Amino acid sequence: MIVQFGDKNYQIKPLTVLLSREWKKKLVDVFKSTLPGLQETKSGRSLESLTIAAATSPAFVDLPSQITELIFAYAPELPREEILESVLESQLMGAFHKIMQEAFPYTPVLYWFSQMAKGIMPSFGAQTVLPEIYEGQPKGK
Repeated sequence: MIVQFGDKNYQIKPLTVLLSREWKKKLVDVFKSTLPGLQETKSGRSLESLTIAAATSPAFVDLPSQITELIFAYAPELPREEILESVLESQLMGAFHKIMQEAFPYTPVLYWFSQMAKGIMPSFGAQTVLPEIYEGQPKGK
């Protein structure tokens, strides 16, 4: 996958299954340690109040640096210092989104199963359920 950091493009190689499993463990650890306050939401609170509470929590402030660490854990061959000198946070989030798509290609299938569990029969084929997951990929991949 190609990502842009600053004004340069970089190649990130997909991880093999075993390396991807190790990276996913790091991902879970980061989210368990970074977002504990966000896991305990009170019922009856509006989405807006929850969003404000999340945005002002220390976990939310720490999240961009944690995501940056996850990117470099996924692709340790990237020139870290060179990238950090020129990258925008929006570019880091774009790269993280691409990594998450690569690491979790079965997300559309999980969505499909969750809809079936609710008694909803989603459109046949994961691409019709969540086409944004397959952005830039040929149909049938």
